[in-house]
Amino acid sequence: MIKLNIDWAVEGDALAQTVHFFSYGGGAPSAGALSAFANTAVANGLTQFQPLANDQMGMSTATARDLSSAMGNEATAGTPWVGTRGTALTPPAAAAVVAHSISRHYRGGHPRSYLPLGVAGDINVSGKWATAFVAAVDAAWGAWIASLIGVSGVTNLVNVSYYGPPNRTITSSTGRVRTVSTVRTVPIVDPITGHVTRFNIGSQRRRNRDA
Repeated sequence: MIKLNIDWAVEGDALAQTVHFFSYGGGAPSAGALSAFANTAVANGLTQFQPLANDQMGMSTATARDLSSAMGNEATAGTPWVGTRGTALTPPAAAAVVAHSISRHYRGGHPRSYLPLGVAGDINVSGKWATAFVAAVDAAWGAWIASLIGVSGVTNLVNVSYYGPPNRTITSSTGRVRTVSTVRTVPIVDPITGHVTRFNIGSQRRRNRDA
């Protein structure tokens, strides 16, 4: 399995990171193969997402890690780019949310990706993303993922569940009780079977640190 971290930046300063997992076939990928995959992710991100990002936002680099072992290869690559959509910026926390489908049914959340795309003009009067923008993000996401399948042996976008039942309860020194999920002995890997971009504007509050 490959973990792909995409670094997004505003005016060259790190602002956001999106994390994606991919399955691969054959043997463990070499550092060169991972570098090619990371470079392709950024280059194809320019093709698909540049028209949807403001002119201060863009991908800087990507890091691909082989998770098949603790000593798996790793590589960082990519030529930075910024968007061309315009200067009517949104707050740093605003995001277009792509929700993913998997075949397994479980109680709780579901996989999704928060993309730092869009400008103020992409928000309609109801305070949601405009229909045209949602359709454009959905198409761009599908095309970006499709362009990565087959690169360096990659076979599919997947969701990885590292935590699950049984849960345990922890009581702090102040008497506060909280539930903590247990780390799975073996992570559950589910292929992503579909996606849909939401009209509601997502929020990643930690991205406001530079606001």
